[in-house]
Amino acid sequence: MRAAGITYQVNVAPENIEIHADATQLQMVLINLVKNAMDALEHTDKPLIQVKGYISNMQQVCIEIADNGPGIEPEALDRIFIPFFTTKKKARASA
Repeated sequence: MRAAGITYQVNVAPENIEIHADATQLQMVLINLVKNAMDALEHTDKPLIQVKGYISNMQQVCIEIADNGPGIEPEALDRIFIPFFTTKKKARASA
């Protein structure tokens, strides 16, 4: 992210939040969300990614990942939860 000029902010409150989940799967999801945010920021001035962890009013652990990119095109909104749907013009090489 530093090489791409992206500012990265993390805020977790309280700091001792515990998540009971599959660590490997959660890590994969978070990495993919951050990678998608990085892609979305490719042509953004002062790119920023923010990660927030907190406990909601309903006592649920919440994780938010946000960026200041252009957002999702309105015509794609109805399809974003379809598995493997993408708006990317180019495919990313798998590692």
